[in-house]
Parts: sequence; structure tokens; C-alpha cells
Amino acid sequence: MQALYGLKQAVFLWYNCFTEALVGLGFKLLPDDIYVYIKHDALSYIIIYVDNALVAARSDQEIDDVLALLRDKFKIKVFAPEKFLGYGIKFDNRLVILD
Repeated sequence: MQALYGLKQAVFLWYNCFTEALVGLGFKLLPDDIYVYIKHDALSYIIIYVDNALVAARSDQEIDDVLALLRDKFKIKVFAPEKFLGYGIKFDNRLVILD
């Protein structure tokens, strides 16, 4: 089933497609937040909002591994985030600061 971009069912179909792909890659939904996925063996996290996603992991290599898996399934653009969901993101050594 396909939907036109911008229609209500398009978001639902995209969410189902993305969830199915991530579950196939070993991610699980957090029970308390259906927009956060976790892969326990690598401690990798993916947070989604509509068609944007934020990937977090313990190391840059783990993030690269997750992005490689996503590239196999989807056409993605990768960039260092400066904002996500209205929060500014700053990096200080191994600390992530949201403001």
C-alpha cells in the first residue's frame, strides 16, 4: 500500500515500514516510547520524529555500523545534528548537552 506524501495515512505507513526494517535489523521498541528503538547488544539508540531520526551509540564506529544498515534499506542523509525537536545539541568530549 502506498500513500501520497502529506496525507494522514502516509505517516502511519512510513512508521510501519521504518519499524519493520529496524526490527529486522535487531532493534526493539521501548515499551514506554514508540519513537525510541534500542539495540541491546550494541547499546545503539534511534529516536524518530516523522521522517527525521537521531542515532546514538557508545562509539562513532557503532553509529557508522547503524547508519550502514540503514543505508541498505533507505535513502538517507547524514549530518551532525545541531537541533532536534527544537532542542539545540552541543557536544563536549563524550557529553551531549541539550539546550
